[in-house]
Amino acid sequence: MIPSTKRLYNDQILSEAAKRFGSSMQQTKDLGGFESFVYEIERGDGRQFIMKITHSVRRTKDYLMGELEFVNYLAANGVQTSVAVPSVNGELIEMIEAKEGYFLAYAFEKAEGRLIEVTDWSESLLQEWGRVIGQMHRLTKDYTPSNPAYKRQEWSEEDVFANRKKYIPADAKHEKALEVFDALLKEIAELPKTKDSYSLIHNDLHQSNFFLTPNQKIIPFDFDDCVYHYFINDIAIVMYHLMLHNKFGFLQRDKKESAEFILANLMEGYRKENSLDDFWLQKLPLFVRKRRALFLSLCHQVWQGEMNEGQVERLEMIRKQVEEADELFF
Repeated sequence: MIPSTKRLYNDQILSEAAKRFGSSMQQTKDLGGFESFVYEIERGDGRQFIMKITHSVRRTKDYLMGELEFVNYLAANGVQTSVAVPSVNGELIEMIEAKEGYFLAYAFEKAEGRLIEVTDWSESLLQEWGRVIGQMHRLTKDYTPSNPAYKRQEWSEEDVFANRKKYIPADAKHEKALEVFDALLKEIAELPKTKDSYSLIHNDLHQSNFFLTPNQKIIPFDFDDCVYHYFINDIAIVMYHLMLHNKFGFLQRDKKESAEFILANLMEGYRKENSLDDFWLQKLPLFVRKRRALFLSLCHQVWQGEMNEGQVERLEMIRKQVEEADELFF
């Protein structure tokens, strides 16, 4: 969480947000959150929702409307995802004044299912994951915001990319990492954009941003980072996070075999909904490396010098990874 946002936030903000969505602070459960405050809330009728609260330093009301409208468009066209719901005032987004700026509160239906567990890992899970990504990419080709003001950013306009040199220290230790970062962004910016390769995408569908239902269907959520980007980026994000963490012990092969196994199954599912030229699969390493570089900027932005020992170690690991360009790109 950005330190300035944490300082402005308090229980009064939470209480008011909960009230506007038909709940109370006593009926909220803190779910944490890296860039926004996230809660499970319960209304008087017993229905449960997920409420998010973010500050205007990160998002404007119009920009958030771009996310919520896109989510509801996908849901209306067959994607099993949690729709955004109105407040008691009939608003999808509630603005709450703060000492500086304002907070924005919004809510979604609570998704069916649960986070994945060790026993869920299988080829069929990867294929379903790929299918859902392909489904969203097929639908986004025909999506247009109802209001031009709701248009989401191009990926290169995101704060962590556009202002990376504001967050990453300009010292000798980070010099090489910044050079690599710059080169990655330049190479991606020069790639061709077509309707079949570039549009509004989820941009963060790792293993903590979907639920798995009892009938093994994936319910994607957390579209907070949705931007206009290359379709291959959604595949790269899955690859990056699975290969980085492997916290489920799913990958028993060596690194190369694991990468090939994951990608083959993801794309088998993806192609059930959408086609993607092999040219973009050849560019996959580039986008995985960009994802790695993103975290160098993001962690510096969020922690801003207020780091514990573990965070310092993580940033050092990311910096070294950004500098490296091994052939397996993970």
